Amino acid sequence: MAGVVEQIRIWATSLKYWEQSALELIVGGKEITENDYQDLVDHCLHDAGLVQIPTAARPKLTFPREVSGNQRPGYRLEKMFNLRNVNALPSGPELSFGEHLTLVYGDNGVGKTGYTRPLANAAFARGDRDVLPNATVAPDPKLVPQVDIEVSRGGSKTVLTWTRGQRCPELAGCYVFDSLSLSAHLTRPNTLSFTPSGLSLLKRLAEVTDQVRARLRRLFDEKDVAHNFSPLFSGKSEVATHIEALGPQTDVKVLDKLATLTQGGTFPHSGVGRCDRTAEVAGGAKANSVSEAGCKGPSRAAVVVGVVRTSARGGRCFGSSNTSP
Repeated sequence: MAGVVEQIRIWATSLKYWEQSALELIVGGKEITENDYQDLVDHCLHDAGLVQIPTAARPKLTFPREVSGNQRPGYRLEKMFNLRNVNALPSGPELSFGEHLTLVYGDNGVGKTGYTRPLANAAFARGDRDVLPNATVAPDPKLVPQVDIEVSRGGSKTVLTWTRGQRCPELAGCYVFDSLSLSAHLTRPNTLSFTPSGLSLLKRLAEVTDQVRARLRRLFDEKDVAHNFSPLFSGKSEVATHIEALGPQTDVKVLDKLATLTQGGTFPHSGVGRCDRTAEVAGGAKANSVSEAGCKGPSRAAVVVGVVRTSARGGRCFGSSNTSP
């Protein structure tokens, strides 16, 4: 569906940089790692004007002409092993899969289905099934059925850990057909849907951007801590008024102007130095009164701007400032 991909290419030019970057990773067929997600979070914050990143440091995006993800080989099952609390099966035996066909045989009740059901739950299968824990031991919520599954792709092997109630995304293309699947296909309605291959890029983009937004929410929740700087600014002044009203709608440019120190004023360099040190302590929520550090007027505003601007991503600052808090 070259036409679909070309239309997505044109549409992508209207997206923000971080979304285009995510789409480029997807089109390139790259496995998106946690480092990739953190880079996307940085780009998203930069697009929103919340962090400073040199524009030159942002790589130029090039939408690949070929959708690499469509040509990537799928995962191949290698073996199942290390069964934990799966029925009454021991944890020692391994089930290795042959290159073409693997036959598992045995008498009734010896545990053949005990291997099939975890695989069906980790991958894809029609029908309702569950993996029960070992009934021969005392019930314990902590004893959850788990299985290690070794898969390979492109000569590289990976071990996945399946846990009851979850699926392994890497096995989404692995279909398990058993007696429960047979019943589901014969007795239930089956919806057939077709999606052009290019449109799968949009579905994957929605999944990746949702993951980025989830990380942003956690980042904001971690830093959603109330600050009270009013005690640092006694009396009535323009600085005190702005500090008392600090919030999401605060005009950062006004704070920059109030926090700017000029040469030849009434603020000795030694006092500014003490303000710098006080700002560092205040960033750890252990600051003493700024007045005790010998700071006056706008110098205190510089301290607060330094504390308020500290980003959640360690050492990065929101916006820009003429001070060095």
